[in-house]
Amino acid sequence: MSPRPLPGVVFLAGIVVGSIVSFFSIHMLSSSSHIRMAEGPNAIHHLTREIDVDLLCNISSRKTLPPQGTDSPASDSLKSSLKENDDKPSHSPPMSHDEINKRVVPKEDIHFADEHHHHDAMEIAQELAKKVRVLCWVMTSPENHKTRAVHVQATWGKRCDKLLFVSEQADKSLPVLKVSVDHGREHLTAKTMTAFDHIFEDHFDEADWFLKADDDTYVVVENLKYFLSSQNSSDAVYFGHHFKTIVKQGYFSGGGGYVLSREALRRFSKRPKGTCRDDNGAEDAEMGKCMELLGVRTGDSRDKLGRGRFHCFNPETHIHGGYPDWYYSYDKYGAQKGIESISDYAITFHYVSVEQLYNLEFYVYHLRPYGIINGLQDLNRGSVQMTTLPQSNRSS
Repeated sequence: MSPRPLPGVVFLAGIVVGSIVSFFSIHMLSSSSHIRMAEGPNAIHHLTREIDVDLLCNISSRKTLPPQGTDSPASDSLKSSLKENDDKPSHSPPMSHDEINKRVVPKEDIHFADEHHHHDAMEIAQELAKKVRVLCWVMTSPENHKTRAVHVQATWGKRCDKLLFVSEQADKSLPVLKVSVDHGREHLTAKTMTAFDHIFEDHFDEADWFLKADDDTYVVVENLKYFLSSQNSSDAVYFGHHFKTIVKQGYFSGGGGYVLSREALRRFSKRPKGTCRDDNGAEDAEMGKCMELLGVRTGDSRDKLGRGRFHCFNPETHIHGGYPDWYYSYDKYGAQKGIESISDYAITFHYVSVEQLYNLEFYVYHLRPYGIINGLQDLNRGSVQMTTLPQSNRSS
């Protein structure tokens, strides 16, 4: 019989073998991380999915998505980034435009054919639809006509009183307002200024309010109309997700959407030549500078409880946090996160992929908890108390 090895020897051998395995595992992971991190923030995003490291996910979110009104802040070291982010989000960080473009896009519209099963009381929304007229124009580009614009048209866009897609190329399948400007993100200012000029000339009498949004924005049009029902379109005012930098009175996020009153658009169209920048710069910031010069004020769109209605990120980001660094110095109201910071009558979300576009369409207009009848809330500041659901429909 061969002698048994001493317990202490077995224990030490286990430690040695484990250390060797751990060393090579860490070395391989570090090498992979180094390679992927060198490829940019998108590579870090994908790495988090593979190894489930929330810290890297948070770093990714803080090095992407600079606002249109500023350049990307200088990147800090990996160590400082880790130190700053103690409240790590467990969700994916907000996506950039490039990441959204890479997502799988449905080959055709997704049609929800179950409207006949719903028994919603729609009288109040229908009444608002008649009283508050909104023209929606969506910033898009020829390469996004089939991948984004058609899906906006199939979802929230169909609820606008007038829907236009502003692009450099006409398209028979879409209501395109063609603008003759140079193509590219560096010319979004020219695209915006030209679009508003054309809309004033050709569509001014068709609406009371004029909403600008992107093709990766989602809009709950009924909530927009409810908010605007407490405002006066004859006032020189506009509304959106408020950034407090660059312009004295601040300005509104372009991706989060902003809406001009009739008077604001009228003043814009009558601006003296040279008053506002015609091109270059950040579209939303340049529009903000222009509005201030024309005496158009930035309005407060928060509800009575101080909760936001226009949002420059997607719902997951505003719920869980994980904002990029620049956002903390830009957001006027403290970059709050959580459900309690989002109005029950939220209006917009940004960086919404086509998948999320249809997800939101389903959640907002089709998912219903059985047995729960939603009453109306009076959330507009200084608004008249809204009526409750008609009794004849409460038992439907």
